[in-house]
Amino acid sequence: MKLKGGCVHHDNGLLGSAAFDRAEERKIQLLKQNGFNAVRTSHNPMSESFMSACDRLGMLVIDEAFDQWKIKKNPEDYHLYFNEWSARDIRSLVLRDRNHPSVIMWSIGNEIRERISDNGLKIAEDLKKEILKHDNTRPVTAGVNKYWDKDRKNMLSLEKAFRHLDVAGYNYMWRFYEEDHAKYPERIMYSSESVANEASQNWDKVEKLPYVIGDFIWTAIDYLGESGLGNSIEVDPEENVHQFMGWPWFNGWCGDIDLLGVKKSSILLS
Repeated sequence: MKLKGGCVHHDNGLLGSAAFDRAEERKIQLLKQNGFNAVRTSHNPMSESFMSACDRLGMLVIDEAFDQWKIKKNPEDYHLYFNEWSARDIRSLVLRDRNHPSVIMWSIGNEIRERISDNGLKIAEDLKKEILKHDNTRPVTAGVNKYWDKDRKNMLSLEKAFRHLDVAGYNYMWRFYEEDHAKYPERIMYSSESVANEASQNWDKVEKLPYVIGDFIWTAIDYLGESGLGNSIEVDPEENVHQFMGWPWFNGWCGDIDLLGVKKSSILLS
């Protein structure tokens, strides 16, 4: 089965971060109605209501634990607690969710800053070992993105980032599938994040390449945070096209489905 996936955040739009049972169920119903058969949780454990809805309604889940390890992305994020809590938290996640039939993979991180370092290699190994103590029936994965040199001219090898993964999650790197397959023919790949205006290219690769098992759009449903990420306002082509926006922007606006549950026009998404 090919994974027609979407990345999904924990919030429920105007209801905020509370996990109302019906809101979580409706979220999965909307995804099913719009052609999704899989979700990647972004980037933290979801509510029990969400997981139960996935079981009942038949939605496959990549169950993701962390958005950072020891190196911070923001001053007050999980890096402050990683040393003390990461082993206990990954254990708690696996023990809670291992009997959910919807779970198909455990994800140990997303775009981790130290992903190609020796320290990152050791952390990935330790997290995987902790998972396998409690569940050895599912593969381990992570969402991995490019890593540039300090001048942002050359992309550095991601071999260490992928070494301990059973299934390799590629964030925005569909162009490298065939090149990497030639180097690592045993590697199973999928697009752990992709943008809407590259959906056709991503899915063409999924259908063409037997070692690529799916694509997860960023994002399936709009979310609170990263305000204006998906805006379509013209910017200087020399700049990054993904520009965060100030007030009155309050959500990401990059979802296939908006905060009210309405499917957006494909024109808006491209």
